Amino acid sequence: MPITRRSRPHVAIVAEIAVQCRRHPRGWVVVPLQLPLQPGAFLSFEPILNTGRPRSVISPNTERSLSALGLLEPIGARQYRIPGLHVDGDRLPDMIVRASAGPALLGLDGMLGWDYLRQFAEVRIEPGTLRITFKAP
Repeated sequence: MPITRRSRPHVAIVAEIAVQCRRHPRGWVVVPLQLPLQPGAFLSFEPILNTGRPRSVISPNTERSLSALGLLEPIGARQYRIPGLHVDGDRLPDMIVRASAGPALLGLDGMLGWDYLRQFAEVRIEPGTLRITFKAP
């Protein structure tokens, strides 16, 4: 999870956000998200898209890293809220996740599940370009 710097300040959630994803060497779609460390500095968080998974999950390593940085809010037994998600400086809604060994077994930060996608009015996935557009309700 590398740290990147962006010149754009933290902003409110916008009506529509397009995310340019990338293909993982194993064929999965990686969604490049960022978590704010301080104004202009973000930590990369790259879950894969898994629409067949009912709940979003993170690996135990990601759980430890984000917790140590104060980027997880505990809400239950091994359940957390990840606040302040961004993509290219645009704010996304918070993500509720559960810690799970599954992503770690595959060498992943986590999996973006159906529960996260359901909070949008529309999610467009362009398979040819690996671009995902999230439209707020």
